[in-house]
Amino acid sequence: MINWREIPLVRALVFFIVGILLALFLNITIPGLSYLLVVLSIFILVQHFSKTTFTKRWQFGALLYALLLTMGYHIGFHYQEINDPAHFSYATDENPYYLTGKIIENPKKANTVKVKLAVTHLGDSLKNFTPTLGNILLALELDSLSNTLDFGDEILVKAKIQTLDPPQNPEAFDYRKLLRFDNIYHRSYIPSGQIQLLAKNTDHGLWSTAKKMQSYCLTQLKTHLLGEREFAVGSALILGYKDELSPELRNSYARTGAMHVLAVSGLHVGIIAGILGIFLGFFKPQQRWQKLLFVLLQISGIWVFAFVSGASPSVLRAATMFSFLVIGLKLERYNNIYNTLAISAFVLLFINPMLILHPGFQLSYLAVLGIVYFQQRIYKIWYIENKLGDYCWSLTSVALAAQLGTFPISIFYFNQFPVYFILSGLVVIPFATLILTLGILVIALGKIPLLGMLIGKIFYGAIWIMNALIFAIEQLPYGVYQELWLGFGSMLLLYLSIVLFAMLLKAKNFRLLLGTLTAIVLFFTTTAFQNIKSIDQKEIVIYHIHGQSCVDFFDGKKSFGLQTKTLAPKTAAWATANNRMSKNIDEVIAINFEDIEYKSTNLYYRNGFVQFYDKKLLFLNGHTIQKVPPALQPDIVVLRENCKVNLEEVQDYLSPKKIVADGSNKKWKIREWKAKADELGIDFIDTYYGAFNMIIKEK
Repeated sequence: MINWREIPLVRALVFFIVGILLALFLNITIPGLSYLLVVLSIFILVQHFSKTTFTKRWQFGALLYALLLTMGYHIGFHYQEINDPAHFSYATDENPYYLTGKIIENPKKANTVKVKLAVTHLGDSLKNFTPTLGNILLALELDSLSNTLDFGDEILVKAKIQTLDPPQNPEAFDYRKLLRFDNIYHRSYIPSGQIQLLAKNTDHGLWSTAKKMQSYCLTQLKTHLLGEREFAVGSALILGYKDELSPELRNSYARTGAMHVLAVSGLHVGIIAGILGIFLGFFKPQQRWQKLLFVLLQISGIWVFAFVSGASPSVLRAATMFSFLVIGLKLERYNNIYNTLAISAFVLLFINPMLILHPGFQLSYLAVLGIVYFQQRIYKIWYIENKLGDYCWSLTSVALAAQLGTFPISIFYFNQFPVYFILSGLVVIPFATLILTLGILVIALGKIPLLGMLIGKIFYGAIWIMNALIFAIEQLPYGVYQELWLGFGSMLLLYLSIVLFAMLLKAKNFRLLLGTLTAIVLFFTTTAFQNIKSIDQKEIVIYHIHGQSCVDFFDGKKSFGLQTKTLAPKTAAWATANNRMSKNIDEVIAINFEDIEYKSTNLYYRNGFVQFYDKKLLFLNGHTIQKVPPALQPDIVVLRENCKVNLEEVQDYLSPKKIVADGSNKKWKIREWKAKADELGIDFIDTYYGAFNMIIKEK
């Protein structure tokens, strides 16, 4: 069983996290919360210094946990800048406003220049500005000015401020959640001519220094890594610079379970901490001040690496966590590693409470917890005398332990499981250690003529070999299980099973065995229920895809996908894949609107007319409408491709129960139809505000 007395900081962290989660999900103002924090703090101090009997000791704990819960709510609520009265969110009407602010992240340049702007002033004219706060995502039209913008620049823009749109398709990725981590709730498109540069590179702090250091290091790496793949992987692995990674490289590393090596995070910081520990260990410090100095040097090395690698949120998270781990491991007294992890998480969440919802934060701590608890238990299962075999088994036990901690949440977020993660782990962990070491030497010694060239050649060769091995593993059959769907409840049941199993390994208690088996049975029962439910499903979903039409007719575990012929597979998957996975679809039958006719048991399609069970749909993209017999009158009329039809004729000739305008239509056209539909009292649906779905119930 868990001995909670040994991990008081874990208990404290739980209450702090609960407070944060309540703030993030409820997001309601609680009057007097600051005063409550002060009162609770006073009561705790009084309780601490007063003499209390053993039986009343629980009062101090109850007050402390209440304080942590309240503190978590207070920090979680006020971290969200949109809750501040000074936030610019009140200016979301149709009028344009002038915004001034500083670019807080490197711009991303493609068809437009995307920048994250920390707003400082807002005005309804150039003569009337008010101090404000908040971040906004801007899409700047590409021109000679926007193309030169960089981190730290101050700009003035004229913008119509818009709130971020929710996902338009079921189970689709919610981009708002990702931006919420950066306190971004609004966006705007800025055409050319509406941007003015106020000051260039005004940021001279740590962030600016980190960016300059990263730029210098990239130049050094480019000198020695002449191959595109080698430079892309080397710059991503060492500096967290992923702009050069091609889709082919990303897919190869993702499909083999090695993608984490291309994102500077816990693995890299752990390797750096290990390298520094080994190097400093050669000096064999004896006195206490020497040991303290070496701990400070090791932590300093971790943070120097964090800033040189671009100071991304993931590496800063990892640097904080490993700093506390280094301190905890060097203490010359009993120290529980779970308390060390808890205090590092507490510090990170105190600075940024939104991290608790970030997949990277969750994966980092779950991976470390898996390694801490399971690695030695797995390693002891098999004793290997051969040193090479023992080393390989040690790496394998680390990979297995990390997977035990992360695979449920990985499937929940990414819907896939790499089968050969053990093989890729045997490759990337030793090679990442070697490449990181050589990369640091190249940056430090690369300009020394012969020595720099020699190290550079070995550096290049190591990356080339690692890439080759990853590509070879990718070619193995059945390398990745894709399109896996795990609901939130099922994920929690899976983690409950793992936690109870972990407790069972330690306590070997019959009740824990019964609890573990119960959790596993509940997980499989839930999964089986979802499968059984999907066998009888009958549903129509009209997706929203800009400039295209796409409809799914779900019939059991089969889907008939009706779409325009020009719809790119990647675009279609973006809209439909998650929804199909959530419904356990095994087979997708593609039908094009351009096809003349298609027949199956429960679906019939001909020239824009569909009958699916007892529901009839008519897709219009022409100019005229003809009367149809009562038996063929559609339940739903779908307007496509800005068709030039008269809604009065649609109503008179077809008498549909609903009219739907999909994403293939222009916004101005939909507004015209909407106004006319309101005038005629027609039930009109625009998929821009969310895909249309209809569940068909058997009569």
